[in-house]
Amino acid sequence: MIKKIFLAVGFWAIVTGYGFAEENKMPVTISGVGFLEWKKDIQKSDGNECENTFAINRVYLNFTKKFDDVWSMRVTTDIGQVESESTNEYTEADDTTDSKVKSKTNNYTVFLKFAYIQAAQQYGIVGYSLQCGMVGTPLLNYVDGQSDYRWIQQNYFDNAKDVINTTVDYSADLGVKADVSLFKVVTLTGAITNGEGFKHVSEIDDGKAYYGMLAVNLLEHFSLIAFNRYCVTNDNDRSDNYINNTAFGAFYTQDVIKIGGVYAFPVQEIEGAKTRYVIFDSYVHLDFSGNGRIPVIMVGRFGYGKNVDDSIITKIYSGGIGYRFNEAVRAVAYYQHKKNDSLSKADKVSYIKCGISF
Repeated sequence: MIKKIFLAVGFWAIVTGYGFAEENKMPVTISGVGFLEWKKDIQKSDGNECENTFAINRVYLNFTKKFDDVWSMRVTTDIGQVESESTNEYTEADDTTDSKVKSKTNNYTVFLKFAYIQAAQQYGIVGYSLQCGMVGTPLLNYVDGQSDYRWIQQNYFDNAKDVINTTVDYSADLGVKADVSLFKVVTLTGAITNGEGFKHVSEIDDGKAYYGMLAVNLLEHFSLIAFNRYCVTNDNDRSDNYINNTAFGAFYTQDVIKIGGVYAFPVQEIEGAKTRYVIFDSYVHLDFSGNGRIPVIMVGRFGYGKNVDDSIITKIYSGGIGYRFNEAVRAVAYYQHKKNDSLSKADKVSYIKCGISF
């Protein structure tokens, strides 16, 4: 089905005359962001040794080109760490080889985060956009766009494992996405993707993820959303293997104040066993640096996850204060406290986080 949609989009480009002509001389625009941190564990819930480490969390490089008033293209690379462990045998003094030693590496690698062609137009009160390729998924990218919090941490739908120990969505995936807006007030978004995320683009079966989201901007800075994602996870094995996530959110987004919250109800079924969850993600992001004001940043985030069937609850409290050095560089001293009801100890971590844009 995805292949048929790609062919249809390509045919549309040809017959409408919006192809990529050789005489198009519009330049390629290059930009990027980088997220760096120093992390110091104060306490680990599993009792393991605390870490004290510097890390580059992400470096995104964006390449965009506008072909004409309708067609454009974007390619974004994502440079991040891949953690792996291995067990190797070694020889002891008595020449035996039945002993083993573990090794751990954190290598940096390059992912293709976004890579899509886009058609977008505005017809009076109605606008549309169509993206085909490696596209951003609706909910995660909307939350990050409203909060401007991604340079500090992922939202708890992108990183649902932190609160419910399972994945409910990915920030990008291979497929098609379409938006239709009315009066620039109501926007309806739909998408069909492989369902396995931008790091795993080879499908293991023909199951797909289906997205739908309604966003309503009632006032200039205030918006509401309703969202659903249904993903067939392994229909070669059983037809009832799926994960479904329904969410509702409210946001207030302005230069100085960004505040929002999303409540979600994921349901996962594996081989007939159904598990229900609840996720709540809320944030506040204050940046007083605009218009010559003091360059101070104050942030806070609360994540809540519950396995409804066994009543295990995870709560994560985070917050910090920072400084904006200029338009491109900002940093924050950040603290995070995570407590899972099933564990006797909490995870306590302090950070210095830095975001750079160029």
